[in-house]
Amino acid sequence: LSAGRGSGGGADTKSAPWTARLMKLTFGRGLVAGIGASIVIVGGYFVVNGVRAKFRQELDTGQMHPTMEKVVVGLGLIGNVARGMVTAVAGLFLVKAAADFKPTEAKGLDGTLRTIAARPYGGPLLIATALGLFAFGLYSFFQARFSTM
Repeated sequence: LSAGRGSGGGADTKSAPWTARLMKLTFGRGLVAGIGASIVIVGGYFVVNGVRAKFRQELDTGQMHPTMEKVVVGLGLIGNVARGMVTAVAGLFLVKAAADFKPTEAKGLDGTLRTIAARPYGGPLLIATALGLFAFGLYSFFQARFSTM
């Protein structure tokens, strides 16, 4: 869903032609905007899931020490919010690309993070994003270990 730079490969490099081809179709811009809006909604779901701690339903907290439960829930909250924010921003880039009819503005995860890093506030925000995604990774480890499924 994005434009790549250089010859480094990655998801962004492969996505731009797909996005550009899709936008050339009769209803392509609307379709790309709809896909972007759907991605924003999914990101919002991740944020709400994190804030409301709905992810706790997937955990068998009875197996955890109370302190561990607090840590795991904290990691789940921070991690799900970070994952949702990054997902939503990627979706917003798709919507913007469709609205401006600039397929090269559509970005995948790596393109989204590069764009954030280029902003004046990018460094601290990127560090916070990295820590949030790291928290999600740790939460995922505990979720796999203490899953109710």
